[in-house]
Amino acid sequence: MPNPLLGWQHTRSEWLNARRDGLGASEVYAVLGFSTHNTPWQVWADKTGKLIAPEVTHPAAQLGTDLEPWIIDQAPKLLGQDVARTPHQLYAHSEHAWRRCSPDAFAANGWLVQAKTSGLASPGYPSQWANGGTPLGYELQCRWEIHVMDTPGCYLV
Repeated sequence: MPNPLLGWQHTRSEWLNARRDGLGASEVYAVLGFSTHNTPWQVWADKTGKLIAPEVTHPAAQLGTDLEPWIIDQAPKLLGQDVARTPHQLYAHSEHAWRRCSPDAFAANGWLVQAKTSGLASPGYPSQWANGGTPLGYELQCRWEIHVMDTPGCYLV
C-alpha cells in the first residue's frame, strides 16, 4: 500500500514543497526527455534547490485544475461505476518514498482516475489521441501512478 503524505487540508505551496522531495508522475515525461516545457536538468535543479522555478500556472493548466472536480463528477456516468476523490492529495511508494504521485480519484474497481482537459488547445496532443491513442505524457503519468499506488490500472477521463 502507498503511504499518504499530504491530506486535502494542505495548501498548494505545501503540496509543491512536498513534491520537491521526490519524483511525481507528471515529471516523469520531462525526466525521460520528452517534454517541450521542462528538461531533465530543470527537474533536477528544482528538486535539488539549485533553481527554484517561479510558481507560474499556464492558463490551460489552470483551466484543467478548475475543471477537475467537474470532470470527476462526470466520471461515474462515463465509466459506469462509482468514482471518488482520493483521500489524500499526495502519496509515496511503500518502499521507495521518493516515488510520488497525486492521483485525482479512484474508481470502484480499484483503478485510478485521471481527469484531463487536453484537446485542440494542447500542442501536439490532438494527433496523439487519434485512432484510440493516448498522449505519451499521459501514458507515462498513468504508468507511474499505477506503480506508486499499486493499482491494476488507470482511466483517463
